[in-house]
Amino acid sequence: MIATLVIIHWNTPKELKKLLKLVAHDREFHVLVVDNNSDEPVDWITKDFPAVHLIQNSINRGYSFACNQGIQESKGEWVFFLNPDVFITPESVHRMIRYAHSENLDAVSPKPHSSDYMKPLATPFTFLTEFTPLVRIIPKWFISDLVDQFTLFGGCLGVRKWIIEDLGGWDERFFVWFEDVDLTKQLYKAGYKVGWAPVSFEHKGGTSFQLLDTQLRRNIFFNEMLVYGDKHFGQTGGLIVKMLQKRFRVTKFLPEIQSGISLTIPNVKKELLDRFLERNTAYLERIEHCIVVTSAVTPEKIWAYRKKHPSIRFVLLQKNRGFAHTVNVGFRVSPTQWVGTVNDDVVLNKDWLENCLVSAPADTGSINPVICSDSAGQKIESAGISVLDKGKALPIKNVSNEVFSRVDATNGAAVIYKNKALQKSGLFDEKFGSYLEDIDLSLRLSRNGYFNYVNTRAHIEHTGHSSARFLGKKKQFYDFRNWILLIAKNWPASKLFRHLPSIMVERLRNISGMMKA
Repeated sequence: MIATLVIIHWNTPKELKKLLKLVAHDREFHVLVVDNNSDEPVDWITKDFPAVHLIQNSINRGYSFACNQGIQESKGEWVFFLNPDVFITPESVHRMIRYAHSENLDAVSPKPHSSDYMKPLATPFTFLTEFTPLVRIIPKWFISDLVDQFTLFGGCLGVRKWIIEDLGGWDERFFVWFEDVDLTKQLYKAGYKVGWAPVSFEHKGGTSFQLLDTQLRRNIFFNEMLVYGDKHFGQTGGLIVKMLQKRFRVTKFLPEIQSGISLTIPNVKKELLDRFLERNTAYLERIEHCIVVTSAVTPEKIWAYRKKHPSIRFVLLQKNRGFAHTVNVGFRVSPTQWVGTVNDDVVLNKDWLENCLVSAPADTGSINPVICSDSAGQKIESAGISVLDKGKALPIKNVSNEVFSRVDATNGAAVIYKNKALQKSGLFDEKFGSYLEDIDLSLRLSRNGYFNYVNTRAHIEHTGHSSARFLGKKKQFYDFRNWILLIAKNWPASKLFRHLPSIMVERLRNISGMMKA
């Protein structure tokens, strides 16, 4: 085999059949179709094209996830990723490979028919010139003349197999859109050579997403732009992307496009991740959208995790930027009605999630299970959190007789949020880094008309602050700093002045804790 052709399909059967008629019979290619849970069955593929390898997903976990599935099954020196609406002949693919070899390219796309389709690699400046009135003033050719890096065409993109594996594959924080821009940037950053081969092809263009209404497409597109900006731009660039989001009045993160729940597991230590997966694999396999966001696993080692846990999305972070940022990365790629997070030091049980959501009140913003420190559920660590006016939080130890008990705040060690409520209130405030970001979000939910509940019928075991012990003295500093931030954000002036003496006493206790540490 020279190469594997990975075709990612969703609801475009006519285009897929046309493409397969072109490429499926070339014996030098391993043709693989990944179907992202299309509305109509695609069993006809194996019947009409027996040489084609078909992967059928029970749910759509995103384009990047499907591409990585294809990489794991690929054969040959090259892996080509094709959209079903890109019609290209085997000879054109062969010519692309020959061109890549002659030019010493590590990744290649077909050269667009028009220079207008050569997209500069995304920067804050290119976003401003494309999505603001500047588009009427600054011509595309002028922008192209200013840059020397362009984006490979994701609809037909070939990469040497060992290189895409070495990079860790496609970044699964991208559900759809900007994943090809991100991959191109990764290739440039790692020093690989990319290019465009002069071959013929036909691109119908955007066929899958013509099935979605315009506002939904806009919501997805600009939130994927925000994900890209968060990964690659600094603070100024991030503000530009957020400004564009507001201009186009889109959702704060990926909108609800599927039912069910997405569960994010933040991780900073490999040993904690290994133990968590070992203890919870049987339960996690029942969750359709399970997302591990980790700064502890290297790109070359992530493939072993993907092979062992094929239904889990793994998002790799280059560095740990705190609990709030890590969980937000997972939330931004969560397309479901409910989004949740659990720490990597909890032990789940088969009934926890189902019990939490059964008959949830309509005004739910967040839901905690009862968090215990033992498997029998006798030692209660937290049944929600009580927030005192003097700036102190106390875990609630007594379980109410009510199934859904309203509390001031929920505990971020294991919590579920309603997507709709987060769209209104926002995600975790990343200025907190780690500690008290869960209380801040709970208070913001309450101000926006949603409430925080503990479901007393649901229990999980929390083995206890396993990540926190690695922080040492920083924990006391975060406690002090974040209480000041929390109070400044959430205490009205009247409440602040009325309780200022007791607030000062509590902060002095924080300082005393830092000195002792």
